[in-house]
Amino acid sequence: MFRCCIWSILFWVSFSNLFAQDTIVFNKNIIEEVKILEIGTKTIKYKKTSFLDGPDYIVSKIDVRKIILSNGDVEEYTPMDFYGTKNRISFVVTSLLSARYTIMYERLLLNGKLGVQIPLVLSAESYRMAYDFVDNYVDYEHIFASGVNLNFYPQGQKKVSYYLGGTFRSGLVEGYERGNYDWWGGNTRVNRTFYGAYFTNGVLINTGKYFAFSSYFSVGAREVIGEGPAVVNGLFGVVLNVKF
Repeated sequence: MFRCCIWSILFWVSFSNLFAQDTIVFNKNIIEEVKILEIGTKTIKYKKTSFLDGPDYIVSKIDVRKIILSNGDVEEYTPMDFYGTKNRISFVVTSLLSARYTIMYERLLLNGKLGVQIPLVLSAESYRMAYDFVDNYVDYEHIFASGVNLNFYPQGQKKVSYYLGGTFRSGLVEGYERGNYDWWGGNTRVNRTFYGAYFTNGVLINTGKYFAFSSYFSVGAREVIGEGPAVVNGLFGVVLNVKF
């Protein structure tokens, strides 16, 4: 009798282990019944219980919220926190094509759904380079500009975050002004203040906790004071972001 009980227990344990199921809960709320083969430092190897003779699958722990083992143990994983850093210093790479140096500081608020950004643009361009595809300054050499950008992230800070918002810019440009003489003898250099307002769309790709790439496109209007009405204008940039 005792021997039968022992064999029954061993059979039940073997049967349970054979058909025991583990559970993986992914970050996107996808739940899958699996047989976990190996839990590594960065990945989890498993088979699908629906096809145990099938291939092995490997998933990064970054994409997993938790695993529930067949013995009842639970392991939870903290997803990569893209909002853990609330400050960004950004460098607009494409502005170098116009001999300008653009740096921006952004502070994230409201759990990462609002970004208040302060840009600073300094220029090394000459009058001969005054026309460029970024700002369309035909008659003026850009000196510097600043302003404020309000970026709204509807879904907060994700691996890929879309944003939209408004941009206000103001600064100085320098150009030639015709005097009371002829074309060759009357030109003098003059500084002008300009203002611009834009609607912005952009996308931010978080490559890790401390770095991100982004791109934006803005459409609006700019007016150079003393030079007539505002004109339609656009801004474009590819940006390298450092987060801290």
